[in-house]
Amino acid sequence: MTITVFEEQLSTEHSVRVLRSTLLMIGEQFETSANLMCTAELGGSLAALEELAHTVEYLQVIGAAAAERQDIARVGETTHTLGWATPGSPSDGGGGGGGVPEFKDTADYLRARLRITRTEARRRLRTGAAVLPRFTLTGETLPALYEHTGTAFTTGTISLYATTQISDALTRVRTSADPAAVTAMEENLTAQAMESDADLLTVITRRWESALDPDGAGPTEETLTAHQGVFHRGRRQGLQRLEIAADDEQFEYLLTVMNTATNPRPTPTHTPANTPDTPDTLGNGADDGGNGVDGASADGPGSAGLGAGAGADGAGADGPAPDGPGGTGPDCAGQMHRYFRITRPLAPAGKGRRRVRAPSAPSRRFGRRPRGSGRRRSADARIPGSAPK
Repeated sequence: MTITVFEEQLSTEHSVRVLRSTLLMIGEQFETSANLMCTAELGGSLAALEELAHTVEYLQVIGAAAAERQDIARVGETTHTLGWATPGSPSDGGGGGGGVPEFKDTADYLRARLRITRTEARRRLRTGAAVLPRFTLTGETLPALYEHTGTAFTTGTISLYATTQISDALTRVRTSADPAAVTAMEENLTAQAMESDADLLTVITRRWESALDPDGAGPTEETLTAHQGVFHRGRRQGLQRLEIAADDEQFEYLLTVMNTATNPRPTPTHTPANTPDTPDTLGNGADDGGNGVDGASADGPGSAGLGAGAGADGAGADGPAPDGPGGTGPDCAGQMHRYFRITRPLAPAGKGRRRVRAPSAPSRRFGRRPRGSGRRRSADARIPGSAPK
């Protein structure tokens, strides 16, 4: 008769709690002796602790992936295995009552159960789905989606942060890049994560993405419906802030209108006679409906009305913008000069009179005035009510 020693199989929870108590004792000793260690021993201890942290992160991802597969948010914490339980069973400690789950998804469950942020919970779930082995409905095991990165993460060689950076970058480029290039990118980034810090890994990852997918992924219909448009972001420091989300075609229309309004062509001083087919000059309103935009920049649906608003905004109420061959933006310094010239006679006279000076040169913030334009303004650019010099 053979006699064997029976060893009780401890659960994962019990084993982790025993390990935690051991680590707490090690922590007390490390706190006492850390300041007395030599630097070589201190550096080795820090490296060993970091490797231990990588192993803990790997266990956290395994648990999150298992919770996702067993649908713990719907089933709840029951005593049944494989998740074959009625959701919300009160006898088994189900999460919901009356068949209604308490949590809407696994990330919400992890947030409440582990007291972590929802962003951290989703990161663990996303990383687990990318670097851990997959399972079919029949129980067969399939390799991980990113096998090289998963192997390095399983052995504790790279951290969860580096693993997430690599897997997210591979997911973004795999739809537009060649599979061989994606595999080469995975191997290179994994080797880079083993040798360098996380900051350098982020830079290398961006370079790989720019090389494999320079234009980025095109917007889907759901993305256009949710994000496309003009949004008012409130008023701050006297400025109304707008956010514009437009596709390439809409951006070309907006760019054409804004460039035409803020940088008009020089107005001709003489129009040849006996030319009925010649369009009127800019700003006269004969052929362009008075919107200040010529026909060359009004191609496209709805651009004429938008050009009228942009032209009135950039040129003023009584005429076009100041003369000048070119320029890159609104002549804000010129507008300030006119304002000070109008308001100077309104200043109270007397001993306490405050002298107001007009700006002599445009600010660098709004660009330089083109050479040769000078500070003189044409008669059409004067504001009504201001006396000519």
